[in-house]
Amino acid sequence: MAVTAAKKYTLDEYAQLPDDGTRRELDEGELVMMTFPNLAHSRIAMRLAYRLGPWVEDEGLGEVLVEAAFVLRKEPVILRGPDAAFVRAERGATADEDGWSEGSPDLAVEIVSPSDRTGELNRKIQQYLGHGSQVVMAIYPRDRSVCLYRPNRAREPFGPTDNLEIPDLFPGWSMPVAELF
Repeated sequence: MAVTAAKKYTLDEYAQLPDDGTRRELDEGELVMMTFPNLAHSRIAMRLAYRLGPWVEDEGLGEVLVEAAFVLRKEPVILRGPDAAFVRAERGATADEDGWSEGSPDLAVEIVSPSDRTGELNRKIQQYLGHGSQVVMAIYPRDRSVCLYRPNRAREPFGPTDNLEIPDLFPGWSMPVAELF
């Protein structure tokens, strides 16, 4: 039986895809179709952005973004859209001609949906970390928990009674994990 390789997209080809409401990412040039987030997923992203965004702005640290696309690598293309992200002020969220930010965000946030597979989530986490993210936050709504991942360090879990803190990026900021849910 012949095996056909999946089409590998360039950024230019990706930009030409129809704006039909389908969410897509590129994983080493391969198109990854995604479902739209449910209401709980959206609420979590907004709660985090509402708590973190104003604090980041007041401290002049950078910018908190929701549903922004980041080109982690151009060839083969890795284009990811974390649920929320932070980019330090000194780096700035610079967009290419298609409006995608170049480089990995300093913080990438993935809210884990019931349809997410562990292997795919781990791949995303490793891609973010491998292309420059300092911290990846995985939020698990079903468990009401959060895990932080950093390069070359063990994951750091936070339960529903813990305060979420990321002092390497946000010194002095904290948020009760329970307030995400």
